[in-house]
Amino acid sequence: IILIILRRHIAKLLPYLRKVKAGPLEAEFERELKELRAATEEAPQAAQPAATTLTAREQILFQLAEINPRSAILEAWQHVEVAARRRVLELGLHENGPEHRPILDAYRSLAKAQILSAESLALFNDLRSLRNQAAHVEDFQPTKAAAVDYVNLCKQLLAQLGSEHWFLFDALG
Repeated sequence: IILIILRRHIAKLLPYLRKVKAGPLEAEFERELKELRAATEEAPQAAQPAATTLTAREQILFQLAEINPRSAILEAWQHVEVAARRRVLELGLHENGPEHRPILDAYRSLAKAQILSAESLALFNDLRSLRNQAAHVEDFQPTKAAAVDYVNLCKQLLAQLGSEHWFLFDALG
């Protein structure tokens, strides 16, 4: 009955979907990344990180993208979370409370203190949303190219957070 009632609305959404599953609908991850990449390319160049050679940590993430794109996405987002939380703590933006707070608390604090531009906040939120899709959609299988795009967008956001290095592979570097 619900499908019959909502069929017109669903039909309008179909061009935006890559595939439909029996369970939840999986939106086109690659399309969203292309839109994010295009939006960041249109942003002023001052906000873009300078092109540099890849660090050992970045090489590891790109190698992971070849082997397991989904894991590369999850690892890249983890770096953004660590950098956002560190930035909030460095600036003393959190009130007293639990040390490990939800990432949305850090996002709100960065927004309230105007640490990131509106474009960077939108990128942060979009990357978080895409990470959640990678983490929670059961049969999600991104392409290597999508994972590489995601890692590059995370790198841009890290630079805007004032942290151009990757945190999780300190023991390797």
